Amino acid sequence: MIGERLDAERAMVTGAVPGVTGPGAIDTREIAPGAIFFALPGTRTDGHAYVEEAFRRGASAAVVRLDWTAPPHVPAERLIRVPDPRAALAGFARAHRDRLRARVIGVTGSVGKTTTKELLRRILGVRSPRSVRGMEGSRVTASVKSFNNDLGVPLTILAAGLDSDVIIAEMGANARGEIAALAEIARPDWAVITAIAEAHLEGFGDIDGVVRAKGEILDALPDDGIAFLNRGSPGFADLSRRARGRRVIEFGDGARDFAPLEVHAAGAKCVFRTAEGPALDVPLPARQVGNVLAAVAVARAMDLPWDAIAEGLRGFEPPPHRFRIDEVAGVTIVDDTYNASPISVKAAIEEVDALAASGRRYLVLGDMRELGDAAARLHAEVGEAILRSRFNDLVAVGSLAGIAADVVERCGRPAERFAGPEGIADVLAARIRTGDVVLLKGSRAVGLDAAARALRARLEGRAAGGEGA
Repeated sequence: MIGERLDAERAMVTGAVPGVTGPGAIDTREIAPGAIFFALPGTRTDGHAYVEEAFRRGASAAVVRLDWTAPPHVPAERLIRVPDPRAALAGFARAHRDRLRARVIGVTGSVGKTTTKELLRRILGVRSPRSVRGMEGSRVTASVKSFNNDLGVPLTILAAGLDSDVIIAEMGANARGEIAALAEIARPDWAVITAIAEAHLEGFGDIDGVVRAKGEILDALPDDGIAFLNRGSPGFADLSRRARGRRVIEFGDGARDFAPLEVHAAGAKCVFRTAEGPALDVPLPARQVGNVLAAVAVARAMDLPWDAIAEGLRGFEPPPHRFRIDEVAGVTIVDDTYNASPISVKAAIEEVDALAASGRRYLVLGDMRELGDAAARLHAEVGEAILRSRFNDLVAVGSLAGIAADVVERCGRPAERFAGPEGIADVLAARIRTGDVVLLKGSRAVGLDAAARALRARLEGRAAGGEGA
């Protein structure tokens, strides 16, 4: 019996079982008709508890454990029993990748992965390589949100139709070997490494470890692949050598191919050009120019014309919680709470420093996680950056952010401390006034996105109630 089940698994992975191919899903709330539901164990629940719901929502099949006992109403003929549904997800994606003719672009790096991926999605979606060649259609598949791990990458591959032209697969990692494993599934034709920075040092050890880990994507490129590398990023020379004869296209400061010229910043927007193309108007802060250049480099390598690139950039909207600037009741809220590393925190401080503000500047700083033994030093360095900035008040959230607060307080500047995001919105809403600016920045696990939403709601309520500010 077990042998027969394993044979069925192998047949399914190779596409030999008709009627059950389709996009993958691990959440019943996001099932598309015909999707294959993978019943994965989770920290809070087990996907097997939702198999029946998956079929009600239109799943064509469900991948379940060999020993799982199905409820009476679950169609047994639509169950694919495997030893490990999580491993099977990767296997299905590998098999589907074999069938695809699309060009796969892998995007990795310490910072800027999601923004670069979304820029590419937008630019290539305006005028795809297929339409550039004179054929109709725009078939671009890209990772949803920040799905960049051993679940997100297979789901991205499975979401691509056989008629897809381009697949943009974001790849993240916390330790050595993880990018290599993801690249083995996606098999990128081209690879983009956005920037290298001190992030996830618990798994990588130091900046050299980060360079080595991100460079794993280059090892997966075919001989005719292209590596898009950030000239101004640490490790550029090592990564360029690691590309081993494959074509390298440089972007960023000092790049021979796509370097930024005449950058004019205005808060959440900037205008710049390259030596080759026209001025580009981008709804992103100047610190994102490197990510824009990465996307531009890929688009130009696909022979997309500059007018299509400019059109895509004009309509771009930054992903949620990534330096989103909103004015609420006369207060400027800068929500950059998706994640944080030393380089991104310092860059956000500089960007907000450049914003016009008639009032006070508040920084809500959350812990920067996964920095290993360097955590104390790097948080102290952020404290020093705050001292050099125009921020008036620091709200430190978490014990590591408290190290930055220590640096600030020793120099006579005010700092307030919170263990978590709870209560921050109430305190700030009672204190801030028209013309003030609030930057919220911290690692995702700190939960400052909730504080940003709550603060926005408090200010909207204050404005609706006619209270003075």
